[in-house]
Amino acid sequence: MNGITTLLQMRKRKYFLPINQMKYILISIVFISQCFMQVRLSIDSDFSYDNQDVDSGLSLSYDKVLVKKGNVNFGVGLEHMLPRDIGGSTFKSNNLYLFIRNIYAKKWRSYLRLGYNRISGINSNDRNGALCAFGVDYKLTENWHIETGYHITSTNEEYSSRIVCSISRYFKAKDDK
Repeated sequence: MNGITTLLQMRKRKYFLPINQMKYILISIVFISQCFMQVRLSIDSDFSYDNQDVDSGLSLSYDKVLVKKGNVNFGVGLEHMLPRDIGGSTFKSNNLYLFIRNIYAKKWRSYLRLGYNRISGINSNDRNGALCAFGVDYKLTENWHIETGYHITSTNEEYSSRIVCSISRYFKAKDDK
């Protein structure tokens, strides 16, 4: 009985929370490892949003190519901007988008992304809106690419634009050439 009581007390004090979090992290890793084709680390320029200056920072994203037709790839992607301090609050943004990537030459590609974004942390309000991005991609090696582009975020009649530079790692499926 003493062991069961101890377990119940540990559960009440949330000692098992890290175990539950690990379960979700492992499920996410398995899911992501089966579905992504590109992982990207980006740094962007300073920008202004809602009359507040937002410092440059990092973002993480991944893309999944759904359709390949000739020199055009079509897919879906997710981006998470790491939180940034602005004044007395924090700027956070998550994006879900569709993309089209056009391959021009052996090493050059262009991209267009259109999608949904969610910004939180400014004046404790969450805002939903649109994302538009375009840019170019240069192939360094078979798996590593660098990108630069112009990204526009729009919510509630507020918009911001920023220049983004990224390094990307492509993962090919076994049936890709």
